[in-house]
Amino acid sequence: MIDSVNAASTAGPGNIPPAEFDFLKQKFADRIVRYDRFRGDLLIEVLPDVIPDALRDLRDLFDPSYNYLSYITADHWIENTTPPPLKPPAFELVYGLQAIPSLGTRLRLVVIIPDTPGISVPSVTEIYPAADWHEREIFDLFGIKFDGHPNLTRILTPETYPEHPLRRDFPHGGPELMEFQDRLVAQWNVAEERDYSGKFGDPWISKILEQQKGRISLKRIWDNAGGSGELESPGDVAHDEHKPDKL
Repeated sequence: MIDSVNAASTAGPGNIPPAEFDFLKQKFADRIVRYDRFRGDLLIEVLPDVIPDALRDLRDLFDPSYNYLSYITADHWIENTTPPPLKPPAFELVYGLQAIPSLGTRLRLVVIIPDTPGISVPSVTEIYPAADWHEREIFDLFGIKFDGHPNLTRILTPETYPEHPLRRDFPHGGPELMEFQDRLVAQWNVAEERDYSGKFGDPWISKILEQQKGRISLKRIWDNAGGSGELESPGDVAHDEHKPDKL
């Protein structure tokens, strides 16, 4: 998250705009919103439609050349506790750039877009091929589409999964997706019979399919596998809470 978003930081006595901001402002005028600095990094907010051209010009026409895309990441805001100018619900996209081998040249281009159905931004894979997997991950986990991406498919969750786990409105324990779980277990069983015989605990999958009653039950898997004793929660391992000796 960008901590400093006060537009007033772009003006004031003795505050000389950085060269990158002047460069983009001359080319794109009011499509370049503001600049700021945070922990030594330069931040420039731009409107979504100029992202590809701004990145291309920073790589090809600016000196030093921002020739390395380090990352693309996102954040999701759904509450009114967000700092201005965010108006929730909204997404914040951040493009992390570096000018290699120039030292101390780190730039973050920020785009703020509303959280609305079917929201999309232009893909930058033609400018930075490394953006391919970054954009797929954001599409998978946040649901933001990237127009022009050559293969915009999920990268971490199953292709038929209907949710986006890094959205702030995603339930901590995951949503109840009974029909999706049924289909997934059926797919596992078909794959097991065709390709994975003797691997990955096939008897468990077969029994799950036979006894499936709307959702995957960890206890039923445990019982069907011949487990003894009570099935207990592992607790919050990150905070050293209850850690049972048995599963």
